[in-house]
Amino acid sequence: MNRRRFLTKLVNQLALTLLLVSNVCFYTEEYLIIYTLMSMAGMFVAFAGNVRSFSLKFRPAGCVFWLAAVYSLIFFYGFAFLQAGEFNSDALLFRLGEELATFIIMRELVRFRVKTVTKPFIIAGIFSIGMMIYEEGTAILEGGMRVGDTLSGNTNTVAYNLSLIALLVVWTFCAEHKFKYLLLFIAFMPFIFITGSKKGLIVIGFGFMMLMYYNRKNVFMWVAVLIGAAAAIYVVFEVDYFYNIVGFRIEDMYYTLTGQATRLNYSYSTEERTYMINEGFQFFLDKPIFGGGFNYFYSRTATDWEYSHCNYIEMLCTFGVTGTLVYYSKHIGNLVRLFIAKADSDRIRDLRTIAIFLVFTALALDVTAVSFSQQMVWYLPIIISCCCLDEIGRIKRMHHRAALPVKAEAVIKPGRRRMPEDERRRRERLRDISRNRSAEMRSRAWERIKK
Repeated sequence: MNRRRFLTKLVNQLALTLLLVSNVCFYTEEYLIIYTLMSMAGMFVAFAGNVRSFSLKFRPAGCVFWLAAVYSLIFFYGFAFLQAGEFNSDALLFRLGEELATFIIMRELVRFRVKTVTKPFIIAGIFSIGMMIYEEGTAILEGGMRVGDTLSGNTNTVAYNLSLIALLVVWTFCAEHKFKYLLLFIAFMPFIFITGSKKGLIVIGFGFMMLMYYNRKNVFMWVAVLIGAAAAIYVVFEVDYFYNIVGFRIEDMYYTLTGQATRLNYSYSTEERTYMINEGFQFFLDKPIFGGGFNYFYSRTATDWEYSHCNYIEMLCTFGVTGTLVYYSKHIGNLVRLFIAKADSDRIRDLRTIAIFLVFTALALDVTAVSFSQQMVWYLPIIISCCCLDEIGRIKRMHHRAALPVKAEAVIKPGRRRMPEDERRRRERLRDISRNRSAEMRSRAWERIKK
């Protein structure tokens, strides 16, 4: 690896680490200044370190154009059709800067090995776990209660952050074939469990599915993965420490959804979320095409919540079918392109696999959370999938050029630059004219000698 390539890798890893740690650990009222300073430092390093890669070429299918379209929609509705509450334009603009910086970083990092891409995520995950232990160590030891409120957002957000990092750790294990990454994934799981969030369990499920996909031709590994998944389920439901935090919540949700719940195992959280989804869908039917405006659900709901806890319902209420299609066009478009792309090499297979799993993760979690107006980490699945697609396209173009036949006259000696075609023809014409004139002058001189 040459010096310039090494510095590019180092600068982008540093910038991404700053952005991830600030968003995962310090997005709280207590540490808001630290969050702002770290994020600004990460954005500065990202933009300054990649200034040479900027281009004025317009790419309407790119991630930047999609982000611009989504945020233009958000700002237009926020300023023109605000129905209730406040529109935090400064916070949203700051998040847009973070997401653009993250896209620039990931576009460069995906050109390196998988472990280079995931290293900043692993650092952020370990740092967040250490901070969780430091801030809530007593509550962790006592058990019986959800932990993670001291980190960014609430316990559900913390579970999402840790589980997304865990999914990338699984990807690293599958691509690099190093056992230490599998151990790291197992180490992340208990801390996801103690947040008490069911979102984290969904992403862990995707992690086991990825392990099975990569080892679909290895019967021994399939059995090992199934045993590992069964062990995780046993820990959640049979070990009292974890059951009292997350296991009983899953049971209560199941009994409530199936109508088998009693007063002792009724999930009021599930009932309220179901009610908000049904209520929000009715609000959407009132204004289905362009929606009711920003915070439209908040202005009409009979509950005390400001949002519906479902991204699909929230977007349909706010932007209608039109805005919802704009937002999810990139999700669907990426999936179509990824399924069409052929895994001609292990490199393309690795990029294609993580991109597909990340998009499906985003689509699944949007049922349980409002993501379009949240932190930068909620946009990571789509940003990473876009960068993977760009890299797959670049690799295929390189393979295509390498497969083209080389013409004999097009061979260029090392160290020499090929002459443009028009300049070559001009010089050939001048050479022919010079030769004709020389032959004519020699003929005249010979005639004078003979005389």
